[in-house]
Amino acid sequence: MPGKLIFDYKKNKGLVYFSIALFGLVLLIMLVRAFVLEPWLQKKLEKTVQEKSQGLYSFKVAQLQTSLLSGTLTLKGITLTPNPNLWQNRKKQNYPNLPPLLVQLKAEAIDFRGLSYLNLLFNKPLELTQISLNKPIIHAMQMAKDTTSQPLHQKLSGPLKNFKLGAFKIREATFSYKKFQDKWHTVELDSFSLTVNDIRFDSIAYNDPERQYYAKHIEAYANQSNILLPDAYYRLKTKKVWLNTADKKIELRQVRVVPLYTPAALAKRVGNAVPQLRIWIPLVKFSGADFPNFARLSSLNINSFQVYNPRVQAFMDTKNFKQKQKKPLLHDMVQQVKVNFNLKQCNIHNLFIRYDELAPRATRTGYLTLEKINVSITNFTNDKKYMSAKNPAVLRGEVVVMGEAHVKAVTRVNLLDPQAQHIISGSIGKANPKIINPIIEPAYYVRVKSGTLQKGDFRMTLTRTAVTGTMHLYYDDFKVDLLSKDKSGNEEASKERGKEKKQTVFKKVLTVFANKIVLNSNNNTLEGKFKEGKINSNRRMNRSFFTFWIDGLTSGVRSTLGLNSQVPQSN
Repeated sequence: MPGKLIFDYKKNKGLVYFSIALFGLVLLIMLVRAFVLEPWLQKKLEKTVQEKSQGLYSFKVAQLQTSLLSGTLTLKGITLTPNPNLWQNRKKQNYPNLPPLLVQLKAEAIDFRGLSYLNLLFNKPLELTQISLNKPIIHAMQMAKDTTSQPLHQKLSGPLKNFKLGAFKIREATFSYKKFQDKWHTVELDSFSLTVNDIRFDSIAYNDPERQYYAKHIEAYANQSNILLPDAYYRLKTKKVWLNTADKKIELRQVRVVPLYTPAALAKRVGNAVPQLRIWIPLVKFSGADFPNFARLSSLNINSFQVYNPRVQAFMDTKNFKQKQKKPLLHDMVQQVKVNFNLKQCNIHNLFIRYDELAPRATRTGYLTLEKINVSITNFTNDKKYMSAKNPAVLRGEVVVMGEAHVKAVTRVNLLDPQAQHIISGSIGKANPKIINPIIEPAYYVRVKSGTLQKGDFRMTLTRTAVTGTMHLYYDDFKVDLLSKDKSGNEEASKERGKEKKQTVFKKVLTVFANKIVLNSNNNTLEGKFKEGKINSNRRMNRSFFTFWIDGLTSGVRSTLGLNSQVPQSN
């Protein structure tokens, strides 16, 4: 029939035989792959891992699938198990070349793509387009400190020498890291995902200023993180962590610093009176981070560091625990950082701090709140190229003290100055001096009875040993009450059944004497009796640099009131 296609078997007999032969060959290859190659390769992999690790690892694969044409290899149901006890025994025997890190791995699957089996067969450099791990559980154990300084690409040999990988991906991993003998994990990550693109293990990539850790781009994300901070007194917890080297950004959300011990237990462990801290931060952002520079030179350069709405709660017991240890200044803390860092701009937005203290003579806790704190810091660095007396770090801040007194200050500090000299100047807004009663009543048995602070300003120079400067406070009708303890040991300022206890006759006499004779109750230009306060006090070495700043202000206030400007060293 016209238009009907008729297959002529006799004329196309060769094509039929060829098709049958091709089909048979493909079927044979599939059968060989399924029943010979894949089982053999599976056992070969398991045996090779154990032999190459010299028994430190056992490797099990539930299923192995290959595709010779597409160059894929899939391992399903993977278990990689280390033997830390064997590692320790070999360590005692001075066994050479023991790995400092052991890794335990369980994964649903690992996919290798773009694999050339011929190159692998003839021991040629390995190249892959992608390796991906799906939902792995990874436990890393630090067995010893890594003392080798040799770069990774110089340690690789055989097919791994000059290894190239298009992309390495981990999806929804659970990761933990700890030192083998430690009780707690140092790092824990939940729902951890990682993408590393264009990896080249060679000297060119290692020295490439556009790469970090041999890679062109790294992106990492964790739904939750839990990190043990140095000295193991606190944990840093976050809800979300995101890092992107292409965008040069790091972002942390719902950050918390959580103490692992009660205030008393912490002080006992440290052997010194220390504040117990609790910190909450909704959002932290780093931008302009130079990841390649950090990877190659261990130098951390960040353009911007932003902290939003942090809240800090601190408590310290100086009644039952002594402050014996010498505290570092800000200069010391910066200079002790072993990694070079350069933070060009830092902003802290709307910080709230509440500080509670049980003072040496107190029978109840006093407190101080600092609210609506906004701080801007520029040129915060330990790099000699950027830090000098002519180009210091500059800290500008404003704070509301006890919900009322507005204070603004500017600090200029050469962070590398051996003498730790720095200058702080600022202003104080209108306030009622009674706002400081919650902190001074329990500690000093003194209560502000009346007064109005109109305004103030100050300028002070601080060194390693002392603070000097001037203060101008404009105030009226400043009077105090000197308090005493009742028989139960509570301050007179405490209330019982809604009524305030009365002063003893002796305290009344002292109060009148203090207000009439000792204290300068009025300080303003209207009465022509204005007195400039002299800031002059020695540094209390067992107190923090922040307390040193407060002592400078306290010295100016004491001088203005007519008292000795020296802050008592015992307090």
